[in-house]
Amino acid sequence: MKNYKLILFDLDGTLTDTQAGIVNSLRHALKRLDLPPRETHELIPFIGPPLLDSFMKYCGLDEPLARKAITIYREYYSRRGVYEATVYAGLPELLERLNRQGKKLVVATAKATYFAEKLLAHFKLDHHFSLIMGSNLDGTRANKAEVIACALQAAGNGRESGPAIMVGDRKYDIRGAKANGISAAAVTYGFGSREELAAADPDFIASTIPELAAILLERG
Repeated sequence: MKNYKLILFDLDGTLTDTQAGIVNSLRHALKRLDLPPRETHELIPFIGPPLLDSFMKYCGLDEPLARKAITIYREYYSRRGVYEATVYAGLPELLERLNRQGKKLVVATAKATYFAEKLLAHFKLDHHFSLIMGSNLDGTRANKAEVIACALQAAGNGRESGPAIMVGDRKYDIRGAKANGISAAAVTYGFGSREELAAADPDFIASTIPELAAILLERG
């Protein structure tokens, strides 16, 4: 197993359980647009991919209406939804241990950077990371491979830090890592199923925080 010095983390479903806030924000948007309500399990697929793609794919909206849906979604999310989340048990301790070992930690998320920074600051996790890289509020840099590429470039492409790995809970994280030539660790405690993640062919699969720790921490 490589000694990974640069570790990129997804946010939703990897560092924090953000389901409640995202689902409530989606329901707010659907109601405001007079669209049919959806059950929770129908809204889970929205978590991970760019919102624009999800509103168009799962709600059948054209691009202008999907962008309006995002604006309405953010009305709720910025006020309440961003705080309707929890940190996965054991995650802060893992980040602290990684910091002590001198690992360079980065967040690479499809969530807008503004909201990612707000969420991590709220839960007092932001100090663990040297960089928080997300999408732009105007909808650009939303593709996960692009986010990872930008994060790697800003972090020195791993040349200064050593081998790099992406940790995430959806196939987009794994595919994005592969597109950028770095290792990938899939976590199954988030929003992606084991089947989805296994099909993306990650280098590692972890079901729990301790299993993830065994992949990322140096031994001895």
